[in-house]
This record gives sequence, structure tokens and C-alpha cells, in this order.
Amino acid sequence: MREVSTVRGLEVVGIADGRVVGRVTQVICDLASGELLGLITGQGAAERGIRAEDIVTMGEDAVMIPSSQAARPLSELPELLNRRREPTAPPLEVVTDQGRRLGRVTKIWINPIDKKVTRYEVSAGVLKDLAEGPVILPVVPGSVHGLDTLVIPAVELANLAGHPGGLRAQLKLLSEKMKAQSAAAREKSQQAARAARESLEKAVAAAKEGTTAARERTLEAAKLARQKAEEAARLAREKAEEAARAARERLGHEAEPPSEAPGEPSAEPAEQEPQQQSDAQPEPQEQCELPTEPSTEGPCETRES
Repeated sequence: MREVSTVRGLEVVGIADGRVVGRVTQVICDLASGELLGLITGQGAAERGIRAEDIVTMGEDAVMIPSSQAARPLSELPELLNRRREPTAPPLEVVTDQGRRLGRVTKIWINPIDKKVTRYEVSAGVLKDLAEGPVILPVVPGSVHGLDTLVIPAVELANLAGHPGGLRAQLKLLSEKMKAQSAAAREKSQQAARAARESLEKAVAAAKEGTTAARERTLEAAKLARQKAEEAARLAREKAEEAARAARERLGHEAEPPSEAPGEPSAEPAEQEPQQQSDAQPEPQEQCELPTEPSTEGPCETRES
């Protein structure tokens, strides 16, 4: 089976002449009959149509047709022209003949061998799809495929819902699939949360270890600095004490009298001799006074001074 969105964008190549006609822009299907009607390539004036019976192969990378002549103007292919939709048009809406809206066609699967539609997906909206899942429908007999709307008989839809393997089975299968996907997403989220928590714990532990190591390094550095300071203070103290001791010894030597050398006479007697001489009484000296007046005495008289 192949989903038609995988066909859009593929090149269309003629086998006989090897010419590239263009790229597929639309895949035209009839969901009422379950038939692939054909392909449309190009845009605007370059649009060409290719009927389903002219498609040789739908490969992974290209769609092969007999020759480039199989791509014809849309005006020559009314079955494709009438189903052609504008690129900006919304998806085909699905309603029942009782006026109940089911959603819009979002996917179509075809068999590339026999070119038949096998099933299509109807989405009721994002929120409802998340809650209940999209509905997968086979080709419903009695449906009408119009340009904008696909009308499905409500009776046939009810028969599909009650038939084993029908709509009810599809809904159950989709519900189980959604539950499994939700559980897988939840498990992945929990795994990611656990991984993030473990990474955070490792980062915190590494930060604590780094802080402890830094604190230990700081304490060790402070201890070494204190030891160096104490050693420097001790050396300075010893040097100061040594200098003080040397200064005291030098001052002591300067205060003591110099010692006499053996065999040298003492200088003390020499110092005492002048003292003795100074202590001796001076001898009386004779002085002669010149007479100012004539005296009857002799010319000179001795007296003590």
C-alpha cells in the first residue's frame, strides 16, 4: 500500500523518449468507487493530466509512463479536470447523509499495482484525534464524492461499526495504538527526566568536590604561609638577639681598662713624680729691692717671701 502524499513531488518520466513531463502536484482519486483516476503535473498553463491506465509504475523516485505523449492537457481529460482542486483548498470534508459531520480526509492509501483505493483517514480535529484518534474507513458503498464533500450513507456506516473488523475494530485499534504511543512518550519523558536529574546530581557532586578541594588547597596554602611567616619571624628574632649580644660584648670591652704588657714599666710613678714636686714647699728666694730712698741699711736684706 502507498499513501498518496508520497507520490506528490515525484518526477513523471516517459519510458520511450526519456523526457521528464514534470512533477506530480495532485493525485486524483474517487473515494466513492475506490478508483485511482490519474495524476496532474505542473501548475497553471503547464498543467498536464495522466490517466491511471497510462501509469506503468509508481516507483520510489519517479512515476513511469509509456512516453511523454501520455501527458495531455487537462481540457482533454474531463474526469481529472472535474476533480482537480486548488492547492490552497481545504481537505475534503466527510459528512453522513443525515447531516452528521465526521471530519476531513487527511490521508488516502492506494494499491500501486491495481490502482485501487484501499482506505482513507478521516480526522475530526487535533484535540479529538488526540483523545480518540482519527477514523480509518474503507470505501463505503453508496458514497458520493463531490468536489468539496464526501457524503457517506449513515446506514452503511452503522453496519461498518457493528461488523467485526469494521469501524468499531478500527476505532479500538486506533485507541490501543494511541495508548501505546502515549505510554511510550510518557516512558521517554520519564527517562529524559531521570537522565536530567542524574546529570544534575553529578554536576552538583562535582561542584561540591571542586569546592572541597579548593577549600583544602586554600587551607594548605594558608598553613604554608603561616609556617613561612613563623620561620621568618624566628630567624629575625635570632638575628636580633645575636646582634644585641654582639653589641653588649663590644660595649663591655670598651668599658674595661687596657691590661699592662709584662715587662713594661708602669706609668704611674711618672704621673706621681710631678705631684710630689708640686707638693714640695718652694725654697725661699732672695729678692733684691732697689732702694728708692737712701737707706741706712745695707744694700740688700734677705726676707722670706
